[in-house]
Amino acid sequence: FKREIQSTEKSGKELTEAETKAKKEKQSRLEQISAELKQEDEKLKLVQAEMAELKAKLKAKKEEEKILLEEKAAKEKEREQFEIDQDKKIKDIVVNVSGNNLQLENHQKTSEWLARFVAKMM
Repeated sequence: FKREIQSTEKSGKELTEAETKAKKEKQSRLEQISAELKQEDEKLKLVQAEMAELKAKLKAKKEEEKILLEEKAAKEKEREQFEIDQDKKIKDIVVNVSGNNLQLENHQKTSEWLARFVAKMM
């Protein structure tokens, strides 16, 4: 009977030691997992910070692109207005030259008529 009690105590002690060992292993594994999670959290924070930085850069790039497009549109409008002004100047010059040519032609006709008139008079 004594042997049976010792055997049971020994068996219980072994069971308790095994349970303690299993608990320690579980605790160790939990600590390891916790450390891994902390590392992953740090990596995630770094990635999130990098994403925020990239978003800010993208926003700045879009603003810059918007400004450049506005400047391009303003320059295009200015160029179109310049072309319109140049066309108007060219038309004014053509009209002026045509008017001058007409006056010159009239002057030549008048001069020819006066020359014929003076020739007749003589």
